[in-house]
Amino acid sequence: MNDTSSIAWLGLDAHSKNCVLAHLDDQGNEINDWRFPTDPQQLLRYVQAIPATVKHLMLEESNLARWISQLLKRVSPDNL
Repeated sequence: MNDTSSIAWLGLDAHSKNCVLAHLDDQGNEINDWRFPTDPQQLLRYVQAIPATVKHLMLEESNLARWISQLLKRVSPDNL
């Protein structure tokens, strides 16, 4: 996906050791998914690498949800 004016639909399943991030299009088709360690730098790297001007993130309620939300809002308060 090279369209930087698009909207990205993201789903994140976060666990204490690993995360799974999925990127879907407007029709709900999966574009890509990634598995990576639960680490702030990794999370930021993967989310920021998705080429879209608007990113909608679905995050399940968990012990990590608030931390992840605050982390991502700090780097992109108007984009996520």
